[in-house]
Amino acid sequence: MTPPTHDKQRMKGSLTLSILERLADAPRVAADLLDCFLTDYHSSYRMLRGLPTHRLTKAQWRTEREQTERQAFYNLISKLHRDGLVERMGTQNSSALWKLLPSGLKRLAGLKRRQKTALPSSVYETSPTPQWTIVTFDIPEREKRKRVWLRHALKGLQFTQLQKSVWIGKSKIPRDFLEDLQRLRMLSYIEMLAITKTGSLKQIN
Repeated sequence: MTPPTHDKQRMKGSLTLSILERLADAPRVAADLLDCFLTDYHSSYRMLRGLPTHRLTKAQWRTEREQTERQAFYNLISKLHRDGLVERMGTQNSSALWKLLPSGLKRLAGLKRRQKTALPSSVYETSPTPQWTIVTFDIPEREKRKRVWLRHALKGLQFTQLQKSVWIGKSKIPRDFLEDLQRLRMLSYIEMLAITKTGSLKQIN
């Protein structure tokens, strides 16, 4: 399953922010930026998707993954250059040396402002469980963005919508999902109930 488009956009924004932040300190060579990019790439993208791993050996998959990540880095640097945010100063130790332009500083400030109000990724690791879990919620209209995010997250966790604000599934509720709900101050709007073997409902904390 490919992550929702808004998650891809958020990931791209996070990686752009990471590169611009490093260039704001001082010009850097592409090799250093690549190392930082690959580290942030994995932390930003919780589940690597899109590669046909079932048709590749482990070694082939690792090689293709590395090529994909490197190409993503060079594509992003090229876009930042085309947008007039960064400039190539020459080479250092056989690697391109890049610096941040004033327009890049402006973009960096905007990305930092957006990051303060950004929602987390709606992609979580799924783990099947034999018992059913029911999730109900009543989120105020002023929190509409969070409600849309929650629906994307539940859908990604293989939950099915029974009614407008009632979802059911046989997936374990991930701990990082609960932590994100707590950080977003959404827990007071949500009820999570597990159906036990006896048929009774048990609240999930």
